Amino acid sequence: MKAIIETTLPVSAKVVWSQVKLSRTLQYICSGLLRFGEAQQFPKCWEPGQILTTRLYLFEFIPLWKHQLRFCAVDDINLQLVTEEGGGLVKVWNHTIEVQTCNLKDCQIRSEHCHYRDIVEIQAGMLTPLIYGFAHLLYRYRQKRWQNWVKKN
Repeated sequence: MKAIIETTLPVSAKVVWSQVKLSRTLQYICSGLLRFGEAQQFPKCWEPGQILTTRLYLFEFIPLWKHQLRFCAVDDINLQLVTEEGGGLVKVWNHTIEVQTCNLKDCQIRSEHCHYRDIVEIQAGMLTPLIYGFAHLLYRYRQKRWQNWVKKN
């Protein structure tokens, strides 16, 4: 099952992309809803080929399962980050982040805005619909945190 959640951010694609590649950004946009147990061991920047295993915590304190992230692509030309993930109840959680410049033809806002899109493919057996619903909640929350980050910076 595939979920696509997108938003427009009032900042350039270049600025957003520079932040997507940083592990501290992932921690910030998830904080409050999801925490990564081994985040202090994450590399500063994501790079293709990296494989990380971390315990997930719902609402930052309810332990879930060990989750593995494999960074397949960090594409500076197409502004795309691709991971293959999974763990616990979720066999497949393949995530793609896409950042695109928002042209005036695309939207009726200024050109320094960008489109930010989360695409996630989920396989969790009979729990797939439930996990799919959680994915929508998680990525809407993350995108709201992106909006807050833009306002603060």
